[in-house]
Amino acid sequence: MKSPGCVIWLIAIAGLVVACQAAPVLKVGDPGDIPVGGSVEIPITLEGVENGLSGYNLTVTLSDPRCAEVSAVSFPAWASLHRGGEVPAGETWIEAVDLGGKAEGNSTQVDLGTITLQGIKRGPTDLVITPVRVQDDTGTSYEASEVKVRLSVGSTTSGMQSGNSGHSGSTSSGPGVVATTPTPTVTGESTPAETPPEVSSTMTGTPEESTPTQGATPFLTVLIIVALIFGFILREKKE
Repeated sequence: MKSPGCVIWLIAIAGLVVACQAAPVLKVGDPGDIPVGGSVEIPITLEGVENGLSGYNLTVTLSDPRCAEVSAVSFPAWASLHRGGEVPAGETWIEAVDLGGKAEGNSTQVDLGTITLQGIKRGPTDLVITPVRVQDDTGTSYEASEVKVRLSVGSTTSGMQSGNSGHSGSTSSGPGVVATTPTPTVTGESTPAETPPEVSSTMTGTPEESTPTQGATPFLTVLIIVALIFGFILREKKE
């Protein structure tokens, strides 16, 4: 029979492994300046998907829809099953399911799709991408943080800022500007952005599971240290 000290050591080691596992990071391309009446395409990627990707559901929001709006959405080739909310709109949602097991990124980036933003009037606005649900191949939810990017419409400088560490921070120039207003290319069924549905029966859990808990890692680290000390004391007493 294993002593209590050994059990505590095993629990501490398992907790340390969980604490060291990095969560995937959402990233977006640099949109540069969005011209009034023109549009830019912004790719969305997910980095650090160590256990694969079975699907995702993201909410895309512009803080000031008077300045810009989401005019179109396109999905990657691996997303055989996908759909999105109504466009053009100041807020919409996108979701996709990997039925063929093709979205296996490991430590590299996985393409989640591309959104097209249309400039309406001059001024700043924030682009916020919130992960409602991002799941690995076993249906377990990743804890990915939202991304906030400051956009500039009708200006010569982008004024781009990241809301958290998930932003790519690229210094390369933005994608080419499309002079004409694009036609929305979202395929599949569209529903209002206010009520994004569940992704798929293959994706389990609730939206709250993907919301990261601030301060969880420091608490787990303290718990591991206490367990290690307690196990050491028990072992010394036994000897």
